[in-house]
Amino acid sequence: MGLLRAQYSKGKLGLFGCNEWTVYSNKTLRLNPEHEKEALETHVIDGPLSGVMGGEFHTVLNTEVFLKFWNKVIGNKAALKADWVVKLDPDTVFIPLRLRALLRTDKGPLGEPEPEKGLFLNNCHVGMHGPIEVLSKNALATYKANHKKCEKGKPAEHGQEDWFLRDCFHEIGVLKVDAYNVLLEGTLACQERPSSIAPYRPPCFAPQVAFHPFKSIESYMHCINETANNPWQLPIDPMGEGPHASNERHG
Repeated sequence: MGLLRAQYSKGKLGLFGCNEWTVYSNKTLRLNPEHEKEALETHVIDGPLSGVMGGEFHTVLNTEVFLKFWNKVIGNKAALKADWVVKLDPDTVFIPLRLRALLRTDKGPLGEPEPEKGLFLNNCHVGMHGPIEVLSKNALATYKANHKKCEKGKPAEHGQEDWFLRDCFHEIGVLKVDAYNVLLEGTLACQERPSSIAPYRPPCFAPQVAFHPFKSIESYMHCINETANNPWQLPIDPMGEGPHASNERHG
C-alpha cells in the first residue's frame, strides 16, 4: 500500500495516469492522502489474495486469485466502456504516455480495425507476462461472454494467471499481437540483455512502456526518474538490439 500511495501522492504516477482506474484488494483501503476531502478507496474482492509457490518455474500459483479479479473487472462499467484495459502489478513502473503512443500507431495490426473478438498485446516472446497485461475493449467483452469456458477448461489448469489468460484468449479467439516494446523485466524473465547499472535493473532509460519489478518506493522513483531522461520514442525489439518492434499478427 505504501508503494501505491506514493505513486498517487508523487504526481499520480503509473495507473493513476489512466483515464479511469481501479485498485482491487480484499480490504477497503484509502489510497490518497487524508487531507484530500474525497477518499479514493480500493474495490473489494472477497477472500484471500495470496497464492503458494510452485510449478515448473517456482512462481506464485495465483490463477484462482485472478479468476476472482477478472470477474470483478467484467462487472466494472468503466472498464467495459474503455477502449483499452491495462492490468498492472503494483510494483510495475508504467508510463501511460508511451502506451498511448503505441496504441495510436498506424503501422501493423494496431493501425487496422479492431477484430470482432478483440486483441491483446503479447509483451514477451515466450508468452505474455503478468506485470502488465493490455487488452482491447472487444477482448474484454469476449472474455466476459466466454470466461466460464476458460474457468472450467484447459486454461484453468495453469497455476500462473498470465499463462491462464493467454491460453484463454487463444481458446476464445482473441487475437495476439506481438509488442515486445511493452515490458522490460529486471529478472531477465524474457531473456533481455542484463543491465550494467546495479542494483537497479532493468535499465529504465530504455524506451519500453513498463518496467518490473520495483518493490520499494526508492527503487520505483529511481526508475521513474530514469525514464524521464530517455526520449520516449518507440519501438524497440525484444532483445534490445534493433530499431523495430514486432507487431505481427498471430492466430
